[in-house]
Amino acid sequence: MDSGDSAKKPIAVALLDIDSFKLYNDAYGHPQGDYCLQQIARACKASIVRATDCFARYGGEEFGLVIPDAEARCAARSRSACARR
Repeated sequence: MDSGDSAKKPIAVALLDIDSFKLYNDAYGHPQGDYCLQQIARACKASIVRATDCFARYGGEEFGLVIPDAEARCAARSRSACARR
């Protein structure tokens, strides 16, 4: 496998965890909680600019954002943009 110079490029990662989400699920029920998480995912995916960026759910209310060829400050800006939506 030829890695070229890709191993020398930075990669930014941001992790997002929805605080107190269990309380939301308990108050409104799991179907509404699932709908809420879907809306959060849509909003965050809308903040992705490049086709190479990846936003995914990796746990109950945890999400990850991977931005190849970017510095950490880029991930912080993207995470903030997602939170504002």
